[in-house]
Amino acid sequence: ILDPADLTPRELADILDPWEEVRDPLDPTGYAARVAQSDFPGETFRVLKEKEQRQYGEYRTRRLVLEAWERLPE
Repeated sequence: ILDPADLTPRELADILDPWEEVRDPLDPTGYAARVAQSDFPGETFRVLKEKEQRQYGEYRTRRLVLEAWERLPE
C-alpha cells in the first residue's frame, strides 16, 4: 500500500475485500479529497511521498504504479 490515506472507509474495514469504491484511482481531485478525509494513523512511504511532492508536485511513484497496474492484462 503506497498511501493508506487514499483508502476509503469500506476498504479499510476489509483490506482484502476485492470490492472497490474508487472509480478512477488516478484522478488527482478524488485522491486529494480521500487523503483530506482520511483518519488513517500512518503512511507506509511518507518520506518518499513528501520528497516526490516537493520535487514533482505529485506523489509520482503512486501514479506510476497505478498506471502500470492499469496496463496489466486481466
